[in-house]
Amino acid sequence: KRSEQIFSGIEKRALIEKIKRLEAGGNATKNIRYLGLNECLDRISKLLSRATYTDPLRRQELFQNCNYFSHADELLETIGRICLLRKRLLLCDRLHERDCYLFTVSGFKTGQGGGIIRELLEFIGTFLKAGKRVVVCSTELVPTDRKIIDSHFSGENLEFFRAEGGTRLEKLEFLIDKIHGIRPERMYPFVSHTDVVGAALIQKHLASEIIMSWVYDHGTSLAVSNSSISRHIAKTSSYYYTLKSVWKHNRINIIPVSFEQKHGRLYVPFNGHSRLVTATASARSYKVETAYKYPYVDIIAEILGRSGGKHYHYGPLSETAKRLLKEALARHKVSEEAFIHIEWVDDLSLSLISNEVDLFVSSFPVGSARIAVEVNSIGIPILAHRSINRLFSLEGFIAHENFWWEDSDELFEWIGRLTAEDLAECSLKVRKYYESNNDPALTRPLLLNNGSAPYNTSEVIPKSFIDISIMEFRDGGLRGVKRLRYRFCKRLHAVPVLGRMLVSDERFKKIGRALAF
Repeated sequence: KRSEQIFSGIEKRALIEKIKRLEAGGNATKNIRYLGLNECLDRISKLLSRATYTDPLRRQELFQNCNYFSHADELLETIGRICLLRKRLLLCDRLHERDCYLFTVSGFKTGQGGGIIRELLEFIGTFLKAGKRVVVCSTELVPTDRKIIDSHFSGENLEFFRAEGGTRLEKLEFLIDKIHGIRPERMYPFVSHTDVVGAALIQKHLASEIIMSWVYDHGTSLAVSNSSISRHIAKTSSYYYTLKSVWKHNRINIIPVSFEQKHGRLYVPFNGHSRLVTATASARSYKVETAYKYPYVDIIAEILGRSGGKHYHYGPLSETAKRLLKEALARHKVSEEAFIHIEWVDDLSLSLISNEVDLFVSSFPVGSARIAVEVNSIGIPILAHRSINRLFSLEGFIAHENFWWEDSDELFEWIGRLTAEDLAECSLKVRKYYESNNDPALTRPLLLNNGSAPYNTSEVIPKSFIDISIMEFRDGGLRGVKRLRYRFCKRLHAVPVLGRMLVSDERFKKIGRALAF
């Protein structure tokens, strides 16, 4: 029995009575194989992995919307609470270390982590410059290379540590002990799709405030509905609207994507050449390789065929994409030398200027907001796609004065008629928008002071989160429901969070069915 984990007399008596009722069925509780917490973590991770990565068709369906798994979020939050109770760690009314900010991450295999690592480094840099102490702890879902720690997460007032342990539960308990000892004033969880340890770490009062910066990524968000989150950060008014579909009354701050441009405005269109030079960049190949009615390689090949210029692609491409690109260039009678593939650069802005890029073609069907903000910060105009799904679009992230296309006819019309004068005029406008919205001088005070940019209803393209049941991703029927029901009724019904229960009776039934596979 788990009644020894409860400190409140009323709750303890209620739990004992509940256990008596559950066991009143006699043989009903015999021959039950209880699931341990680590097995629960393993099973939830397996289900989430199946939902997010395994089935390409299902993943493509998820990718069209904002999805979350309330079953998983609730159960993982409860598992973390059980760990706290078993350790008898009392959190209410304790003092937290002022000006200590802690980040949880899943780990980094390389420093080329795209938007997430760039946002993380922007946050860390902001806090360090303000004299804060910053701690980064990794659940090591992805083992972090020592070089990444040395290059990004070391220095004065900055500490990085990894989870230790051979199982997910051991790593969770290790990190709980460490964070409990640090007593951070703020905690910023960055939780990937299957990081069950990172999700279970989100516990009310483990930090004075728990602030989640929501990033739309791969269609699914883990832990976004965790009830211990005290505040969310949205990037745009549309993101704010979407988060409100989960948290009607929670505090949500709008903090636009920012980028610190150190090169100034150096853009000059058609600088020393007469043929259009375009470029695209994406840190993840799926942003240009996701199946779409306008294939990226075909569109770029036709742009080159019409303009007679050059195109730079920054970022990885699969071997399949490279083969398809070669075939598309041949169909449009374009030399392969016109497409220049650059796998990675440390300074994209400098490379774009050095290569005399006239027009940036944003990645599609999935736009890259941070890259787009960087491009506009040096005054390079963007030809951006108004996708059929606003989640794929850059609308709300960059200036309306950029050039936009919905169908291929509109795109090629822009390619055929843009002049140096058009580009120069647009350059002034997008640079001004950057200075008024995305300059760190504006965004950093918002981050430091828990402030928010204004919510603008005119910029909202309505979209709400969809709650996906993890039952949809199990295989093998509903066996094991009763054993899970009894196990978690004993454990979870007695876990209070500020005087209320985390999971209702009906939710237990659904969680039990979902985990039985």
